[in-house]
Amino acid sequence: MKKKRLIILAAVLAAAAVYCAVPRAIVHDGYPIGYVECRGEDGSLRDVTEQVDLDAVQDLAAQYSRSAVPRPFPKIEGFDGTIQLVTSDHHGVLHIFLSNGEAARNGKPFYVAYRGNGLCYPIHDGEKLMETLREMIP
Repeated sequence: MKKKRLIILAAVLAAAAVYCAVPRAIVHDGYPIGYVECRGEDGSLRDVTEQVDLDAVQDLAAQYSRSAVPRPFPKIEGFDGTIQLVTSDHHGVLHIFLSNGEAARNGKPFYVAYRGNGLCYPIHDGEKLMETLREMIP
């Protein structure tokens, strides 16, 4: 009986490890990106939704993935210098924040998908995504 419990526990732990290790898509088919904004280094907000090709932004974001394990949203002092994409999925609204770190005033970059609940999901290669988006935004 003890051996059977250990095998079941090991199987559950292995399944949890695999679940947490598999990256998730940032955006999903059928849930388009509906809003794109940039904040300048001076804090000025620009809604660039009408100035960018949202389909191209969607296709670009679909190439990137996020962690499956949530982390606390980073403590930041401002969103200057960030790019924000807003989309949704079957869980609700999803904000994608991309910042080089200097604008966050804490010296650490952050590239996260955030649901507004205090938890975020780090984006893999977020710096590369941000650089490509900066080239697309006029």
